[in-house]
Amino acid sequence: MNIKEERRSTIFCIFLIIVFSLFSVDLFALTDNDFFPLREKYPEVRPITTKALDEQFDNVLIVDVRSKFEYNVAHVNGAFLLPFDKKTFGVKLTSLRDKRDKMPLVFYCNGHTCAKSYKASQLSLSLGFENVFVYDSGIFDWMNAHPQRATLMGITPAIKDNILPNKEFAERLVNFDTFVKESRKDNSFVIDIRDPFQRTLVPDIPEIKNIPLDPLLKLINSGVWIEKKLLFFDAVGKQIRWLQYYLEHNGYYNYAFLNKGVLSISSNKGLIKEVKERSDRVTSSQTLLLELSQNSDITALDKRILLFAVSKIKFNNYATTDSKELISSFNITYERLESSLKSLVRNKYLKYNIVDPTIVFFINPALSWKGEIEKSLLKDKIDSFLSK
Repeated sequence: MNIKEERRSTIFCIFLIIVFSLFSVDLFALTDNDFFPLREKYPEVRPITTKALDEQFDNVLIVDVRSKFEYNVAHVNGAFLLPFDKKTFGVKLTSLRDKRDKMPLVFYCNGHTCAKSYKASQLSLSLGFENVFVYDSGIFDWMNAHPQRATLMGITPAIKDNILPNKEFAERLVNFDTFVKESRKDNSFVIDIRDPFQRTLVPDIPEIKNIPLDPLLKLINSGVWIEKKLLFFDAVGKQIRWLQYYLEHNGYYNYAFLNKGVLSISSNKGLIKEVKERSDRVTSSQTLLLELSQNSDITALDKRILLFAVSKIKFNNYATTDSKELISSFNITYERLESSLKSLVRNKYLKYNIVDPTIVFFINPALSWKGEIEKSLLKDKIDSFLSK
């Protein structure tokens, strides 16, 4: 090698060293908080890494604080499902582990920007629980790192090839203009997957079908719409991420999601409309109301709460109320309220769901019904209520 070639080689090596140094500085300048932006907001919560959780896997109590819908799609093996709800979380957590137990208590949700696991950890610490950790890498990082210790769509070990990349989800997101154009095509089917109590506003699109998640998943599994172009929207664009797994699992490939759900158009009055009830008539069964008054299996408070729910009834027998207002009105504790609601469920007077702080009631249509009163339809509603 001559002097000129040596000089060129030396200059090139120096150049590579400088470039590598620049990139190295940037790389090592990144802190955990750059990858986990919520850690600064919850400094009292101790994170646990994927490696450490794997090493201690058999000696920790893992709690999934997401919804049942998300859990059913994917979860860490052995994790207890305990959806985060400030009102009942502490009581239910105590049934899983004593506050002073030395076994590490680990909460997780959907990943780096999911706040539920941090909130659950923070609340647990404030209630006196010890050895609390947050696995803020979340379910996706865990499945990719340790599929043998994860379940995906009911299959364990989780099949890594079935984990849908973020890119595939992003490709299914469309803005409102595109969503409307697609909805006008002959083969399109528009589905609102929100619960009825969330449907105060809907996109101004004709022939929207409101099908909440539970019945929707059954229909998807049946393959009834396999030839359709399905267009879905939810409240803020979070539920659809998990719905995609059911669609792909059941062979649906012609579908799209409204990006950010109804939230994306909520401020534009020209694109949305208010939901108006089609009937103001409430039909009550006097026979069942009489039986209710004589039913010794439920308390006077149970009856008062049921009649309160009936008084709030909306179309298709949903009713909503603020749990704090209800507790204040009846001068009772949250635990007493929940006890009454469970009693009413056992006696098949109503069903309920708590989306803190809102309580959503579904009244037995045989007791009282607000909606279309065609007899066969009402019978179907009653049969459906009793069969669930």
